Amino acid sequence: MDDNFNLMGALQVEWDAVADSSRYREALRRWQATEPDLGGFNSPAEVVGWCRAQPDPGEANGPVGALLRLACDPLAARTLLQLIIPGLMVRIGRAVGREARCRRMAGVKGELVQEVVAAAWERITALAGTSPTWPACVLVEGAWRRVRQQRETGRACQRRLWPLEAASEAVDRQWARTTAEELTVCLIEAVRDGRLQPVQAGVVYTTRVLGVPPKALAGRCGPDERAVRARRARAERSLTG
Repeated sequence: MDDNFNLMGALQVEWDAVADSSRYREALRRWQATEPDLGGFNSPAEVVGWCRAQPDPGEANGPVGALLRLACDPLAARTLLQLIIPGLMVRIGRAVGREARCRRMAGVKGELVQEVVAAAWERITALAGTSPTWPACVLVEGAWRRVRQQRETGRACQRRLWPLEAASEAVDRQWARTTAEELTVCLIEAVRDGRLQPVQAGVVYTTRVLGVPPKALAGRCGPDERAVRARRARAERSLTG
Protein backbone atom coordinates (compact mmCIF):
# COMPACT_ATOMS: atom_id res chain seq x y z
CA MET A 1 0.00 0.00 0.00
CA ASP A 2 1.30 3.48 -0.87
CA ASP A 3 2.82 5.28 2.13
CA ASN A 4 1.32 8.55 0.87
CA PHE A 5 -2.14 7.00 1.10
CA ASN A 6 -1.46 5.63 4.58
CA LEU A 7 -0.52 8.97 6.12
CA MET A 8 -2.91 11.14 4.15
CA GLY A 9 -5.63 8.55 4.65
CA ALA A 10 -5.09 8.72 8.40
CA LEU A 11 -5.37 12.50 8.30
CA GLN A 12 -8.59 12.21 6.27
CA VAL A 13 -10.06 9.71 8.74
CA GLU A 14 -9.30 12.06 11.60
CA TRP A 15 -10.70 15.05 9.70
CA ASP A 16 -13.91 13.20 8.80
CA ALA A 17 -14.34 12.41 12.47
CA VAL A 18 -14.11 16.01 13.71
CA ALA A 19 -14.84 18.45 10.88
CA ASP A 20 -18.62 18.48 11.36
CA SER A 21 -18.57 17.95 15.12
CA SER A 22 -20.28 20.38 17.48
CA ARG A 23 -16.87 21.38 18.84
CA TYR A 24 -15.65 22.51 15.42
CA ARG A 25 -18.96 24.17 14.53
CA GLU A 26 -18.87 26.16 17.76
CA ALA A 27 -15.30 27.16 16.99
CA LEU A 28 -16.36 28.39 13.55
CA ARG A 29 -19.02 30.57 15.11
CA ARG A 30 -16.38 32.13 17.34
CA TRP A 31 -14.11 32.74 14.37
CA GLN A 32 -16.91 34.37 12.38
CA ALA A 33 -17.26 37.05 15.06
CA THR A 34 -13.87 38.50 14.05
CA GLU A 35 -13.32 37.15 10.53
CA PRO A 36 -16.06 38.11 8.03
CA ASP A 37 -14.43 35.99 5.32
CA LEU A 38 -15.62 32.92 7.21
CA GLY A 39 -19.24 34.09 7.24
CA GLY A 40 -21.84 31.99 5.47
CA PHE A 41 -20.19 28.67 6.27
CA ASN A 42 -21.85 26.19 8.61
CA SER A 43 -18.83 24.07 9.47
CA PRO A 44 -15.06 23.95 8.96
CA ALA A 45 -15.70 21.10 6.51
CA GLU A 46 -17.64 23.54 4.32
CA VAL A 47 -14.78 26.04 4.47
CA VAL A 48 -12.28 23.41 3.30
CA GLY A 49 -14.60 22.11 0.57
CA TRP A 50 -15.41 25.57 -0.77
CA CYS A 51 -11.80 26.73 -0.88
CA ARG A 52 -10.67 23.58 -2.66
CA ALA A 53 -13.43 23.91 -5.23
CA GLN A 54 -12.47 27.41 -6.39
CA PRO A 55 -11.03 27.37 -9.94
CA ASP A 56 -9.12 30.58 -9.20
CA PRO A 57 -6.87 30.11 -6.12
CA GLY A 58 -7.11 33.81 -5.42
CA GLU A 59 -10.79 33.41 -4.58
CA ALA A 60 -9.85 31.28 -1.58
CA ASN A 61 -7.38 33.79 -0.15
CA GLY A 62 -10.00 35.34 2.13
CA PRO A 63 -10.99 32.23 4.12
CA VAL A 64 -7.47 30.80 4.04
CA GLY A 65 -6.02 34.06 5.34
CA ALA A 66 -8.68 34.21 8.04
CA LEU A 67 -7.77 30.73 9.25
CA LEU A 68 -4.08 31.64 9.36
CA ARG A 69 -4.82 34.73 11.45
CA LEU A 70 -6.76 32.45 13.81
CA ALA A 71 -4.21 29.63 13.79
CA CYS A 72 -3.20 30.17 17.42
CA ASP A 73 -6.41 28.17 17.95
CA PRO A 74 -5.42 24.51 17.31
CA LEU A 75 -8.79 23.85 15.66
CA ALA A 76 -8.20 26.62 13.12
CA ALA A 77 -4.66 25.34 12.54
CA ARG A 78 -5.96 21.81 11.97
CA THR A 79 -8.58 23.11 9.52
CA LEU A 80 -5.88 25.00 7.65
CA LEU A 81 -3.64 21.93 7.47
CA GLN A 82 -6.47 19.92 5.94
CA LEU A 83 -7.13 22.70 3.45
CA ILE A 84 -3.57 22.81 2.11
CA ILE A 85 -3.00 19.03 1.88
CA PRO A 86 -3.73 18.95 -1.90
CA GLY A 87 -1.09 21.62 -2.43
CA LEU A 88 1.39 19.68 -0.32
CA MET A 89 0.69 16.51 -2.30
CA VAL A 90 1.29 18.30 -5.60
CA ARG A 91 4.65 19.51 -4.30
CA ILE A 92 5.55 16.05 -3.02
CA GLY A 93 4.49 14.50 -6.33
CA ARG A 94 6.84 16.74 -8.28
CA ALA A 95 9.72 15.85 -5.99
CA VAL A 96 8.96 12.13 -6.16
CA GLY A 97 8.94 12.30 -9.97
CA ARG A 98 12.30 14.06 -10.10
CA GLU A 99 13.91 11.76 -7.55
CA ALA A 100 12.53 8.65 -9.25
CA ARG A 101 14.04 9.74 -12.57
CA CYS A 102 17.38 10.07 -10.79
CA ARG A 103 16.91 6.61 -9.18
CA ARG A 104 17.34 7.98 -5.66
CA MET A 105 13.80 7.70 -4.31
CA ALA A 106 13.34 4.05 -3.36
CA GLY A 107 12.02 3.59 0.17
CA VAL A 108 11.87 7.27 1.18
CA LYS A 109 8.54 8.43 -0.25
CA GLY A 110 6.58 7.85 2.96
CA GLU A 111 9.28 9.57 5.01
CA LEU A 112 9.15 12.56 2.66
CA VAL A 113 5.38 12.84 3.11
CA GLN A 114 5.58 12.88 6.90
CA GLU A 115 8.44 15.42 6.83
CA VAL A 116 6.44 17.77 4.60
CA VAL A 117 3.29 17.46 6.73
CA ALA A 118 5.28 18.13 9.90
CA ALA A 119 6.97 21.14 8.28
CA ALA A 120 3.59 22.48 7.14
CA TRP A 121 2.23 22.24 10.69
CA GLU A 122 5.28 24.08 12.04
CA ARG A 123 4.87 26.71 9.33
CA ILE A 124 1.21 27.24 10.25
CA THR A 125 2.01 27.73 13.94
CA ALA A 126 4.96 30.00 13.16
CA LEU A 127 2.85 32.29 10.92
CA ALA A 128 -0.30 32.24 13.08
CA GLY A 129 -1.73 35.74 13.37
CA THR A 130 -0.09 37.07 10.19
CA SER A 131 -1.71 38.09 6.91
CA PRO A 132 0.41 37.19 3.83
CA THR A 133 -1.12 38.06 0.47
CA TRP A 134 -1.08 34.44 -0.74
CA PRO A 135 -1.36 32.45 2.50
CA ALA A 136 -1.71 28.94 1.03
CA CYS A 137 1.29 29.46 -1.23
CA VAL A 138 3.39 30.80 1.64
CA LEU A 139 2.56 27.75 3.74
CA VAL A 140 3.05 25.09 1.06
CA GLU A 141 6.19 26.54 -0.48
CA GLY A 142 7.65 27.44 2.90
CA ALA A 143 7.15 23.89 4.18
CA TRP A 144 8.69 22.43 1.05
CA ARG A 145 11.73 24.75 1.19
CA ARG A 146 12.41 23.75 4.78
CA VAL A 147 12.27 20.03 4.01
CA ARG A 148 14.42 20.44 0.89
CA GLN A 149 17.05 22.45 2.76
CA GLN A 150 17.17 19.95 5.61
CA ARG A 151 17.56 17.05 3.20
CA GLU A 152 20.23 18.78 1.15
CA THR A 153 22.18 19.75 4.26
CA GLY A 154 21.89 16.25 5.66
CA ARG A 155 23.12 14.68 2.43
CA ALA A 156 26.05 17.09 2.27
CA CYS A 157 27.10 16.24 5.83
CA GLN A 158 26.84 12.53 5.16
CA ARG A 159 28.96 12.80 2.00
CA ARG A 160 31.69 14.72 3.85
CA LEU A 161 31.75 12.73 7.06
CA TRP A 162 30.62 9.20 6.26
CA PRO A 163 34.14 7.64 6.22
CA LEU A 164 34.84 8.80 9.78
CA GLU A 165 33.01 6.62 12.28
CA ALA A 166 33.12 9.04 15.20
CA ALA A 167 32.10 12.01 13.07
CA SER A 168 29.34 9.99 11.45
CA GLU A 169 27.89 9.26 14.87
CA ALA A 170 27.98 12.97 15.72
CA VAL A 171 26.13 13.80 12.50
CA ASP A 172 23.55 11.12 13.27
CA ARG A 173 22.93 12.71 16.66
CA GLN A 174 22.75 16.21 15.16
CA TRP A 175 20.19 15.21 12.55
CA ALA A 176 18.23 12.78 14.71
CA ARG A 177 14.51 12.78 14.18
CA THR A 178 12.18 14.16 16.79
CA THR A 179 10.08 11.73 18.78
CA ALA A 180 7.04 12.63 16.67
CA GLU A 181 8.96 11.97 13.46
CA GLU A 182 10.22 8.62 14.74
CA LEU A 183 6.70 7.58 15.72
CA THR A 184 5.34 8.58 12.32
CA VAL A 185 7.97 6.52 10.53
CA CYS A 186 7.24 3.52 12.80
CA LEU A 187 3.53 3.80 12.04
CA ILE A 188 4.15 3.94 8.30
CA GLU A 189 6.39 0.88 8.47
CA ALA A 190 3.89 -1.00 10.64
CA VAL A 191 1.09 -0.42 8.10
CA ARG A 192 3.39 -1.37 5.23
CA ASP A 193 4.41 -4.58 7.06
CA GLY A 194 0.82 -5.48 7.90
CA ARG A 195 1.24 -5.18 11.67
CA LEU A 196 -1.30 -2.34 11.84
CA GLN A 197 -4.32 -1.38 9.79
CA PRO A 198 -4.36 2.22 8.45
CA VAL A 199 -7.21 3.15 10.80
CA GLN A 200 -5.27 1.80 13.82
CA ALA A 201 -2.22 3.80 12.81
CA GLY A 202 -4.44 6.82 12.24
CA VAL A 203 -5.71 6.76 15.83
CA VAL A 204 -2.16 6.70 17.19
CA TYR A 205 -0.94 9.36 14.76
CA THR A 206 -3.75 11.85 15.28
CA THR A 207 -3.67 11.60 19.08
CA ARG A 208 0.07 11.21 19.72
CA VAL A 209 1.58 13.30 16.90
CA LEU A 210 -1.10 15.88 16.05
CA GLY A 211 -2.29 16.13 19.65
CA VAL A 212 -5.99 15.62 18.88
CA PRO A 213 -7.70 14.42 22.09
CA PRO A 214 -9.22 10.91 21.96
CA LYS A 215 -12.66 12.29 22.80
CA ALA A 216 -12.63 14.17 19.48
CA LEU A 217 -12.52 10.79 17.69
CA ALA A 218 -15.44 9.32 19.63
CA GLY A 219 -18.18 8.18 17.29
CA ARG A 220 -15.81 7.62 14.40
CA CYS A 221 -13.06 5.45 15.87
CA GLY A 222 -15.06 4.14 18.83
CA PRO A 223 -18.38 4.72 20.62
CA ASP A 224 -16.77 6.90 23.30
CA GLU A 225 -13.45 8.26 24.54
CA ARG A 226 -12.67 5.14 26.57
CA ALA A 227 -13.09 2.93 23.50
CA VAL A 228 -10.82 5.19 21.45
CA ARG A 229 -8.15 5.01 24.15
CA ALA A 230 -8.48 1.21 24.28
CA ARG A 231 -8.09 0.98 20.49
CA ARG A 232 -5.01 3.19 20.67
CA ALA A 233 -3.52 1.05 23.45
CA ARG A 234 -4.02 -2.14 21.39
CA ALA A 235 -2.40 -0.51 18.37
CA GLU A 236 0.56 0.64 20.46
CA ARG A 237 1.02 -2.87 21.88
CA SER A 238 1.08 -4.24 18.33
CA LEU A 239 3.58 -1.55 17.39
CA THR A 240 5.99 -2.39 20.20
CA GLY A 241 5.38 -6.13 20.44
